[in-house]
Amino acid sequence: MTESTLLHYTRQGQGRPLVILHGLYGSGSNWGSHAKWLAEHFDVILPDLRNHGRSVHAPRMD
Repeated sequence: MTESTLLHYTRQGQGRPLVILHGLYGSGSNWGSHAKWLAEHFDVILPDLRNHGRSVHAPRMD
């Protein structure tokens, strides 16, 4: 795996995995308050998609 394919993410909670994807101009941290509540029941995974938040920023999106 190269650095250009790495995504930043945070995880919290336990249980069945629940992946939440942010919107067009967001990042995983936008879901912070909701994730705290959901983490009482799920393993919440909040990725920053490519070119968003703390994930790799690349000039090309192909």
